Amino acid sequence: MTALTNTPSENLLYIYGYDSDKNEVSVNKPSENLLYTYSLETEKEKVVVNPPSIHFFLEKDLIPGKQWEMEFPKPKSDGYIFIPRQVADSVPFSSNKFPAILTLLSVESKSQKAQQLKDTLKHCDNPTGAGEVRACATSLEAMIDFAIQRLGKNIQAVSTESEKYTKLQNFTKVVSCHHMDYPYAVFFCHDVEGARAYAVPLQGTRGTKVKAVAVCHTNTTTWNPEHLSFKVLKVKPGGEPVCHFLPQHNILWTARPHLAMTASGF
Repeated sequence: MTALTNTPSENLLYIYGYDSDKNEVSVNKPSENLLYTYSLETEKEKVVVNPPSIHFFLEKDLIPGKQWEMEFPKPKSDGYIFIPRQVADSVPFSSNKFPAILTLLSVESKSQKAQQLKDTLKHCDNPTGAGEVRACATSLEAMIDFAIQRLGKNIQAVSTESEKYTKLQNFTKVVSCHHMDYPYAVFFCHDVEGARAYAVPLQGTRGTKVKAVAVCHTNTTTWNPEHLSFKVLKVKPGGEPVCHFLPQHNILWTARPHLAMTASGF
C-alpha cells in the first residue's frame, strides 16, 4: 500500500470517543490538523489519515474513553446492483478475458471505467495469501455461499452504518467482503486466519452516530514490512494486532451466536 498523493483533503474530520461513565460517546470539536490522502489499490478507494493514522489502530486502543480523529466518507451510491447468479456465471470474469468483458459490458478500452475493471480483475486473480481463503463473488448468492462455507449456515451480515447505534460487540469468526469497482456488484471476500472483529458505537462532533465495524488482524507475520499500517502505528510484522474500520458498503459476515456476545474487558 503506497501513498500516491499528499494533497490536503477538504473533508471535515471528526473526533470520536466512548464515554465510559455515561455509557455513551463523547464529542469534541472538529480537528483543524492537516489531512493527507493515501490511495489503496484503486483511485477511488481513498483512506484519509492524519499521521499518526487512525484508519489503522491497535486492538489495545479499543477501550472506553478513547478518542480518535477519523472520518467515514459517504458512499457515492445508495446500494449495489446485483445481477442473478445464472447471469453472473455466464459472464466472463478474468483478466485474460478483459477485451471480451469490455465489449460485453460496452466499456471504452481507454476509459477510467475500463481501468477500474482491470484493477478489480487483477485483484481477484491475485494468488491467495498465507492463512487466507478468498473469493470474488459476482452475485449475492455466491457471496452467501462463500460465507456459509467458511462459517456454517447460521450466519448474519453486519456493516458500518451512519445514524445507527449499537452496544460494543465482538465477533471471533468472520468473513469480510469488500465492495469492488465494477458495473455490477462484485465483492472480494476473504477469511483470514487470526482475524476478529468488533461493532463499535461512535458519535461525531456534529452528533452523527455511527455503528462502525472494525477488523483486527492478529497475525501479521507474512505482511509486507512496508505496509502503511506498520509505518503509522510504529509496529513490525508479527507484532501487536493491527485493526482498521470497514467503510460503508463493505459487509462482515459472522456466525449468528457471536452477535449476542458483549465484548469483555472494555
